[in-house]
Amino acid sequence: MVIRVASPLFTTTASTSSYCCAAALEHSGLRYVHMVGLGCPKPIRDQHRRDGDWVRYTSGYLKHLKGQDTAIARLADFAASSNCALMCYEADHNDCHRSMVAHALARRSSTGIKHIRASGVKTGCAAPRRVACA
Repeated sequence: MVIRVASPLFTTTASTSSYCCAAALEHSGLRYVHMVGLGCPKPIRDQHRRDGDWVRYTSGYLKHLKGQDTAIARLADFAASSNCALMCYEADHNDCHRSMVAHALARRSSTGIKHIRASGVKTGCAAPRRVACA
């Protein structure tokens, strides 16, 4: 199961791309679920684009995540019944809110977490690299 933990897309190109990804996964036999509530709210993302302050981003997202108990419980149910991959846009989990989602899931359940990286993929971000552990 592939679970997208990103905010909703509003552009035609992005929506089409997301739809194509979902269709390809479903065609390959993988269930695709989009959990909008676990995405990072736009004001937090916009602020991070302006200032690159990862500490502020993390703090803002963790506040948001505290209000997402129902979504985390649903995610725990998925993880209890199937192997799941959390998907977002950022290639490196250290620079993405999905690591905070994974840690919230691990605190709620006995789910083991393994961060997957493709070999040879180079990642980077405008802000200095920091580990995003909750």
